[in-house]
Amino acid sequence: MKFLSVNKDEPWSIQKHTRPEPTDAFGVIEFEGLAHPTKAQYLRLSYDTRPDLVLKLFLRVWNLKLPRLVISIDGGIANFELQPKLKRVLKKGLFRAAKTTGAWIITNGCQQGVVKHVGDALFARSPKAKSDIVCIGFSPWGVVEGRENLIGINKLVSYHSKALATKNNATLNSNHYYFLLVDNGTSGRYGGEILLRKRFERFLLKQTNAQT
Repeated sequence: MKFLSVNKDEPWSIQKHTRPEPTDAFGVIEFEGLAHPTKAQYLRLSYDTRPDLVLKLFLRVWNLKLPRLVISIDGGIANFELQPKLKRVLKKGLFRAAKTTGAWIITNGCQQGVVKHVGDALFARSPKAKSDIVCIGFSPWGVVEGRENLIGINKLVSYHSKALATKNNATLNSNHYYFLLVDNGTSGRYGGEILLRKRFERFLLKQTNAQT
């Protein structure tokens, strides 16, 4: 997104004051500071990108197979402790569902709330377990901590995922292999990814249903 000039008396809007341009941020994130460093593909894209183009990215560029099941996980940004028993249930059930069905797990990709617990539960077993599961983050570009370092073409970026989310920014969760960083022109606001994510999930479900 490119910002356009704003008349001081005119309310700011995405449609009037931003202009889409070819993406300037894609490559590989290398998560550091972990017992087992991991890597993830990333791409910055507009909130109104067509869902079929997003699917082509996954299938033709990132070479994924169409899933048989889509698991969409929503949750707020509030951080909380998960009871050990519930954590064990989440770990066993979600891991089994994802691994045996060839599912895609879709989240907001941030190190916060439910998403953090899901990532921890899925991949606590071993690094190898992670490589067998497709976990995708649709993250709001305007709140991603260190996003300025992600700008570049075919870039390899070192990234630390230790910090938890705050009101205005969040770090990316290291238990994801793919990140779509959705830009709607806003900064410091959550929710910019929701429209594209929901449209993509509906489109993806139609494709998975068509293959059964």
